[in-house]
Amino acid sequence: MIHNPPHPNPDLPNRHTAAIGLTGSGKSQVIKQIVLPPSGVRTVLFDPSRDHRTGTHYYSSRGEFARALAAADASGRGFRVAYDGVRSPDIYEWWCECCIAILDGRKTTYLMTEELAAVSKGPGKALPAHQWLMNESRKYGGVYLCTTQFPAQISKAVYDNAGCVYLGKQPPRLQRQFADQFGLDLEHLKALDNLEFMRWTGGQVDKVKLRYKK
Repeated sequence: MIHNPPHPNPDLPNRHTAAIGLTGSGKSQVIKQIVLPPSGVRTVLFDPSRDHRTGTHYYSSRGEFARALAAADASGRGFRVAYDGVRSPDIYEWWCECCIAILDGRKTTYLMTEELAAVSKGPGKALPAHQWLMNESRKYGGVYLCTTQFPAQISKAVYDNAGCVYLGKQPPRLQRQFADQFGLDLEHLKALDNLEFMRWTGGQVDKVKLRYKK
């Protein structure tokens, strides 16, 4: 059973964000450069590929990760704590439970998952703790962030609950689907190059072009 964190605030904005695109399209660059502050904030990552190394403390042991996260939460300061161990849907569900345990409606906490498809069971309903993060964490200061290159393999709740979606280069079979779903110009989506994204924010669409940064 999931116990709700303290101090809910239903007036908090929806800042959940998904970055979707082929490998090499620049999904992690979107998160690093635009969405996730580099320091000074509460950040929990599921990042086995270590795409967010700067300032991040990594733990491959579940026990060490849980203890480090609890200590970071108790410190009252910003932190960047990441799990980089085994990937599986069950372990990801455990990670989501760890995130829920430190949420507090008075504090903003970024919850970042790299390559969500690798820990998803498919496009149906997500496991309970993961579903809760997408549906409920906003009220408790949670900002759920994720990247994926296989959008057909993740729960549709990710799109349904995202306040912002960055769409990068897509395979031809998905271009029309996303153009229709997010109200994008199909030709604009087809023309995207690496580090170029169509950004959907609550029905508004604009184009973002990045430069690679380490």
